[in-house]
Amino acid sequence: MKYLFCFSLLFAFNALAADDLEMSFSTNNFSLIDDFEVNVKNISSAGAQYFQVKVHQLIDKKWELTRTDASCTCGVKCKKSPTLLNSNDTKVEGWDFKNDNCNIVSLGKYQISIYGKNPEQKQYYKILGTSSTFTVGK
Repeated sequence: MKYLFCFSLLFAFNALAADDLEMSFSTNNFSLIDDFEVNVKNISSAGAQYFQVKVHQLIDKKWELTRTDASCTCGVKCKKSPTLLNSNDTKVEGWDFKNDNCNIVSLGKYQISIYGKNPEQKQYYKILGTSSTFTVGK
């Protein structure tokens, strides 16, 4: 029983771990003709490497994957090196408002999740940060 309690406590602390990356926008309301940019800042004390910038849309109260990697050109096989951000570094990422099928997305609520790793840890692939919700409208 003691081991179960310790495991549960360890899991709870791991689940509550803070994001490594923070994302901010110039606005939370975008039009399909706007230039979409998100500022990605490493807020951890260590470096962070990220591999994918995923876009999710809120559909029927569930976040559905819309774009597997917005940092890659739509429809092109993407072979890119991981992006390394040292502590307090910032990088701007964009999105062309297209889904994985290269179609313009529908109007609605979206969020960005960035996947990667902390190079100093053995954990390989995790969500390093998730943006606040933003709207794509007219």
